Amino acid sequence: MMIPASEVLAIGSLLLLTAGYWLSSGPHVFAGRRLPVTAGHRLCMVGWLALGGFWWSEVAYYATLPVNDPVNAFFCAMALPFFGYLAYHHWLTIYWKQEYPALRWLVAMTIVAGGIYFLVERIPLLAGWLILVVAEQSVWLLDIFGYPTALESYWLNASGCERPRRGRVARPDVISGQHRTGVYCVAVDDNLCWRRAMY
Repeated sequence: MMIPASEVLAIGSLLLLTAGYWLSSGPHVFAGRRLPVTAGHRLCMVGWLALGGFWWSEVAYYATLPVNDPVNAFFCAMALPFFGYLAYHHWLTIYWKQEYPALRWLVAMTIVAGGIYFLVERIPLLAGWLILVVAEQSVWLLDIFGYPTALESYWLNASGCERPRRGRVARPDVISGQHRTGVYCVAVDDNLCWRRAMY
């Protein structure tokens, strides 16, 4: 099984940023050898560029059908110049021999946020559970504002047709005797679509 290049860039960038953050925190000794702080900044430079490369590789996914999301495609295209700018600031830190605390904070927060994001994105069970939680919160908020809704789940088969799998109705009193005015998709996982049905 071959690992896609985008996966290598995503996970590798976070590992490089983590190692760079640790090494740039001060001089460390590894295997009897003193590692300079500049080595950490160099690793962060490569980590930022790898993260930018990952998001750049996602442009085609967002720009083409079935996603066709030009806003996210634009943000993905701008990721490489943005992360390149952060890498340039690491180079300036080495050149000026002066630490920039805000840059270290950005590295740390990228490690935390990126770690959470990629963990949730790569584990389908966790992603499905979070999608369900958000869908239930959407139903709850719509009910508060007077839009009675129901939460249903559908499996999408290979031909794209939907067939009911199991359903949990958020407001059973709303469904009896009334007709459906519209069904809007709340959140989509690879095979499961949580829907908000207005009655």
